[in-house]
Amino acid sequence: MMKKRIFPVVAFALVLFASPSYAGLLYSKPELMGKVIDAKTKEPIAGAVVSAFYEAMPYIDPNHVGTICIHTYETITDENGRFHIPGYSTLIWPLRTDNGMGLIIYKPGYSNYPTQSPLKKNVVHFFSPENFGKEGKTRHFATGNWINYKDGVVELRKLVKWMDRMRAIPSPISCDIDDLPLLRKITIEEMDALGL
Repeated sequence: MMKKRIFPVVAFALVLFASPSYAGLLYSKPELMGKVIDAKTKEPIAGAVVSAFYEAMPYIDPNHVGTICIHTYETITDENGRFHIPGYSTLIWPLRTDNGMGLIIYKPGYSNYPTQSPLKKNVVHFFSPENFGKEGKTRHFATGNWINYKDGVVELRKLVKWMDRMRAIPSPISCDIDDLPLLRKITIEEMDALGL
C-alpha cells in the first residue's frame, strides 16, 4: 500500500525537477575579470570597490517582485585598476529561479558602473576573462549613438559638482547594504564628505 503512494510522489518530483523550468536548481556564475580606468586620462583607478551580488526570484512570480539576494562578493581594484571575482555556484530552492547577477563598481568622486555607463551589457559576458580586451561597437542605450568599447574595461568619469557626486552614490536593489561592507564603508565616507 505504501509503495503505491510513494511512486506518484517520486514520479511527480522527477518530472518537476527534470523539466526545463526547474533546471535552474543549480545557480552558477563564472569568474569575472575587469579593469577600471579614468574616462578622460585612461589611467587605472586603484581602490575602487567592486561589489557582485547574485540574485534569485520566486519561479511563479512573472513580475520579478520579491527578487532576493542569495550571495555577495566584494573586492577592490589593484594599482593597475584590475579586479577578479571568482566563480560562484550553489543550489537554490526549488520554487526559485536564477535572476542573474549584478555588479556595482564605485569610487567616491567618480561616476559608478552600471548607472552612468553607456553600456548595458550582460555582466557575465562583458567581464568574461575569455573576452577581456576584445573590442566591439554598440549603440549607446540612451542616445542611440555608436560607441566603441573593450570587454571588461570600465571607464568612470571624474565628478566635481556636489549634485553629480551625490547622484553617483550607488544603492544595491536586492541586497542589504550591510551584506556589502566595502561598498557600505565608502558610501558612508562619501556621504560624510558631501555633508549628507
